[in-house]
Formats: sequence, C-alpha cells, structure tokens
Amino acid sequence: MDKADALLEVIYRKFPDYLFAKTNYAFRCLRNRSLEKIPEIFNRKFDLKLLYSHRVVFHISEFTAFSCVMALYHFMIGDPQNALKHYALLKQWAPNHELTQVVKSQLDPTLVQKLLDQLGMALAKIVETTERLVQNKIEVLEETEATTSYKQAQFSKTF
Repeated sequence: MDKADALLEVIYRKFPDYLFAKTNYAFRCLRNRSLEKIPEIFNRKFDLKLLYSHRVVFHISEFTAFSCVMALYHFMIGDPQNALKHYALLKQWAPNHELTQVVKSQLDPTLVQKLLDQLGMALAKIVETTERLVQNKIEVLEETEATTSYKQAQFSKTF
C-alpha cells in the first residue's frame, strides 16, 4: 500500500493535468482525511467543465471518478448540497457504476444504518433524561441535608 501511495504521488506530480492522476491522488487524500489538499488538486474548480474548459466531451470513467471524488469531498466537509448535486449527476449518467454505489453508501444510508441512527438518538435521550433525574435527586438530597443540618443546629441550641 505504501508503494502504491508513493507511486500515486509521483504520477500526480509528474502529470498534474492528467485527470486520473488528480482523481486517484484525491481518493488517497480522502482516505487519509487530508481534505485540505482537494481544492489544490483541482485548482479550486469543482466542476469538470471548469477544470478542463478546452474539452467538450469526457469519457464516462473520467466523469464518474471526478464526480465521486467531488461528492465524497463535499460530504466529508459538511456540504451536503454540493455532495448531493454530484451524486444526482452520478445517478443520472452512471446509475449502476461501482463509484455511484460508493457515494450512495455514504450519502444514502441503508435502512439498517437509519435504524442504528434512530437507536443512537433514542439512547441519547434516555441518557439525558437519566442525567436530569439524577441531578434532581442530588438537589433534593442537598436540600434535605441542609434542612437537617439546620434542624440539628436549632435542636442543639435548645437542648
């Protein structure tokens, strides 16, 4: 894997305008969570036609690689609107492509994932409610202790 990563970087540095060098290097950056490098790799152009303004036609493999990187990048930086825009294009032009399925698995979680998310939210509410009940009991105990101490002090004065 290290040799493959090193080779990706060499290819990207040697052929910086080659789309597959850009997308493969960008996939590596996504894997390594080096998200800050993505805008630099694509010259801050997140549209294939802007990136290669001299071209009119793109092969489907170029389109899917670029769109997948863009969808995942925008998803990872918390920009769902642009992530969904790229995903919609993938679904339109390459609905059965493996990269479309990769993006789908990230942006459109399965029923199981949705259920797990709901379970997590329900557990968070239970924990929050329990914490609130415990805090209320602590406050009641502290009030009781303060009242008891006061009564003991008053009893000691009179006795």
